Amino acid sequence: MIKDEYSEVWDTCCDHGKLGVALLERGSVSKVHFLDCVPSIIEALELKLARRNFEKSRYQLHCMKAEDLALSSKGSLVCICGVGGETAIEILKGLERNNDLSSHEIIICVQHHIYQLREFLRQEGFKSKNETLVFDKGIGYEVFLLNKTSKEDVHPVGTSIFNVANPEHQAYLKKIIEHYKRKVRGDKTDIHIMNLYKDIAKK
Repeated sequence: MIKDEYSEVWDTCCDHGKLGVALLERGSVSKVHFLDCVPSIIEALELKLARRNFEKSRYQLHCMKAEDLALSSKGSLVCICGVGGETAIEILKGLERNNDLSSHEIIICVQHHIYQLREFLRQEGFKSKNETLVFDKGIGYEVFLLNKTSKEDVHPVGTSIFNVANPEHQAYLKKIIEHYKRKVRGDKTDIHIMNLYKDIAKK
């Protein structure tokens, strides 16, 4: 999903830096920024990158909160991966406060609160350039490539990413539906969300 067209890539909440390191290895991005608010993570990553002998001009490390990021050049890609949906929303709020996002793109892959994230993206006018469902060790993750200029709206539940003939997709949908079944036993507020996912599973 990450093409060669970006001036810079920001790997936020980078943890072990797997995404950014993979981009450095591919050699297709001129500069990768690694960003995390935990000093020990940044220190460990600095040593890791030094051992790999990457040119220092090709990467930079930042110990800061992702929501405080001010993008320095046009045509950047910001990656928000491996965090919860609520955290991703807070990061996006900060990015919108500090930047004009019209010339940038964002990749998001979160754990939990995916419906709430989709609602936020729709409300804030983010557009879908691409969406997909990927699996790692049997766990499904919805991945978004977003900007402010594409024509496609973010779908409330991502109907187009599902192939109901695929057993992994079926299991992913079943897990979501079971989650909402438990929620609506005591509170009917989210019953409409459950029904949206049920409609996909029936196709």
